[in-house]
Amino acid sequence: MGIFSLRLRTLVNSEIIIRITFFLLTLGMQVLVHTANFIFKIVIILTDCLLFMLCNSKLRIQKYHIARMGFIIYSGISFLWSTYLGNYMLIPTYIYCIVTLILIHQFLNSEHRIHILMKCIILSSYILCIVLILHYGKSIYVSRIDNSILNSNEAGITFAISYTFCIYFFILKNNLFYIITAMPLCLAVLLTGSKKGVIILLISSIVLIIFKNNVGTNLFYRGIIVVIALALCLITVIRFVPNLYNIIGVRFIQFYEGIKNWNPSGVSRGSKSTALRMSLIRFGIEGILKKPILGYGLDNYRHFSPLELYSHADIIEILFNLGIIGGILYYWPFITLIRIFKNHRDYLDGISKAFILGFIAYYLFLSLTCVTNNSLFNWIILEIMISFMIIKYKQARHKIIQDI
Repeated sequence: MGIFSLRLRTLVNSEIIIRITFFLLTLGMQVLVHTANFIFKIVIILTDCLLFMLCNSKLRIQKYHIARMGFIIYSGISFLWSTYLGNYMLIPTYIYCIVTLILIHQFLNSEHRIHILMKCIILSSYILCIVLILHYGKSIYVSRIDNSILNSNEAGITFAISYTFCIYFFILKNNLFYIITAMPLCLAVLLTGSKKGVIILLISSIVLIIFKNNVGTNLFYRGIIVVIALALCLITVIRFVPNLYNIIGVRFIQFYEGIKNWNPSGVSRGSKSTALRMSLIRFGIEGILKKPILGYGLDNYRHFSPLELYSHADIIEILFNLGIIGGILYYWPFITLIRIFKNHRDYLDGISKAFILGFIAYYLFLSLTCVTNNSLFNWIILEIMISFMIIKYKQARHKIIQDI
């Protein structure tokens, strides 16, 4: 029995099993979760738990995990003072996210394994592309995808993050394979018609290329060249490919006109979408100022909103529903990442700094433009970045000690 147990533990601890687990997790996170019911989430958690019990004897829980647990508990008890009974199925979703996050953290103990998880996300994004093509057929090249199986913004953001990982690997390994891998993902972002996806794609490319080396005197000029070159390439492709122009180009023009013509009353002669989002954010800020500490209760924003819509901004949604207390608990992992980066950035090389800075910009941008607090994908991306930062710091510190 002892020999069998030892062999089983050796098998499960092998990198092959971990790669399979990471792949199944990312595949489910990006594809199956949009077509399966809640049972699928339970199966994922049980699978992760089984793998953890076979591989580990000690559970490592960080302070920012505890903060997210506190956020879930606080969300659950907020019904005591909430005006409306919101969607409390968010609580099981949050639990599913935090359990998966903690279990994933146990395996992200090396840069190699972080890279494995990132590559699994890239591969799963390609599978998601295939699923979308099979579902929508030729219409995916003609008009923006609808939300029948996946929100177009979620798809655009997912493809943009996978594209970012490809660019990171290209700079890190100097391997053209990753540029070839990145190009279809760039096209996929454009085909989703997601403005957020395109902006994230630009942000990540610019930050990674500008900061890939340590900051020097030519940084400003190099940055200007990169920004202009990328913007011109995208504008040229979108403008002169009719279908892409209809899918994404028109939306950016409307967005620009909406920003230019918007006024505090929420009236805009440009994009109705832009004016609506501005009005929702303004309404949220007014509500937050009236009840800033506790908030109105989980998922109450859409009940108070005149149009019964979400705020389209995570930070507004969290602060309106759960107040400053809920906001601090929810954003504590992100605060942790910024604190670690601020204190230990001198230990990082240029590409690692760029990687973290790009993600910080990405996370801030998403917090202001969409609601993602119930997205396992964004919870895991944040976990990857925190683990990446900690491991890089330990590696650099260990090297310094060896040199001494």
